[in-house]
Amino acid sequence: MATPIRVGFIGLSTQPFPQGWTCATHLPYLKANPEKYQITAVLNSTLQSSQKAIQQFSLDSAQPLADLESFVSSSDIDLVVIGVEVAQHHRFAKAALEHGKEVFCEWPLTKNSAEMKELIAIAEAKGVKTYTCLETPLLPVVSKLREVLSSGRIGEVIATNLYACLPPTGPAWNEHAIFYLDIQSGQSPLHCRVAHPIEAFCRTLGEFESFKSILSTHQRSIRVYDVPVAELGEVMKDPEAKPYRIVERTAPDMILVQGKLVGGVVAGLHFSTGAGQTDADGRNLRWIISGTEGDIQVTQTQGPLLRDFSVEIKAVRGGETEKFAVDWEEKGEYGMFGEHVMLATPGRHYKAIAEGAQDGIVSFKDGLRRHEMLEQIVAGGK
Repeated sequence: MATPIRVGFIGLSTQPFPQGWTCATHLPYLKANPEKYQITAVLNSTLQSSQKAIQQFSLDSAQPLADLESFVSSSDIDLVVIGVEVAQHHRFAKAALEHGKEVFCEWPLTKNSAEMKELIAIAEAKGVKTYTCLETPLLPVVSKLREVLSSGRIGEVIATNLYACLPPTGPAWNEHAIFYLDIQSGQSPLHCRVAHPIEAFCRTLGEFESFKSILSTHQRSIRVYDVPVAELGEVMKDPEAKPYRIVERTAPDMILVQGKLVGGVVAGLHFSTGAGQTDADGRNLRWIISGTEGDIQVTQTQGPLLRDFSVEIKAVRGGETEKFAVDWEEKGEYGMFGEHVMLATPGRHYKAIAEGAQDGIVSFKDGLRRHEMLEQIVAGGK
């Protein structure tokens, strides 16, 4: 690709975080590295929306567009970044790939593996690279954990278990995010929240050779209101005051996976959604890796799984405990994210893409492998 790499955005919201995910997680690194990247186009649902994004984020080199064909056929775009809802990922990625553009698509990549396979086939036929933002492989936590394991501190890994608490969905939900309640949408908590730590788990210790899954949905009936997410708390003070409809939730709030990894390591994953949001020790994640000579324990007390300053890594061997610091680089290369440096994973991807690095990069093929595992979890848990 050209230098700087010319980037076109599909879906650059001007809403504040977390609704405006792309502007908070993608833009900071791109704007701070003009020698590597130049934003040349923005495609939103309307021309006015594209213009508003360009103006709000001071993207002087970007052209506002509202027509997909004009966007994907532009000779001023090398890399297409897709940040819209999952249901639209396939359509936009397919159009970009068919025009020979490289594509960096948010995760979940598509609704199902069939759509992913079609995109992979097009990319291979066109000879272009693909990337998706499964976030954890490039996290400092994962890098440090792999470093500790490779040092041999705990000997040969023989077993591992990860337990994590997820925040409850709540009795009320927003109409515009109804997909989150549906296991078949490809955008349920399993796909959005759980896929990231599973990717870290498998990147660190290896893929499952075989497993069995159990899924359970306890909070089934959800009141869905046609109001902004920010207003749901106020709505629940008087639930009958505004119109709503009852939706039967199919997305699981208990996810259990047990099996063996390639090589024979006994492994378990348990993601629990409940009111407590932490275990009795105040932790929302506890990951134990047991070896022939000791154990490694990864814990955290708050925030997205494996993406928070509270993450701690300890190794226990012969009765002695050693703690390993995690460098989030909040004052270094990713300082533009400040206290939100845990959201810098897209920036880490952009750095790797510009430098031609491969380790930690998640291609569409990598995404397919993880999504097929998620589909197996769903099928086995019925």
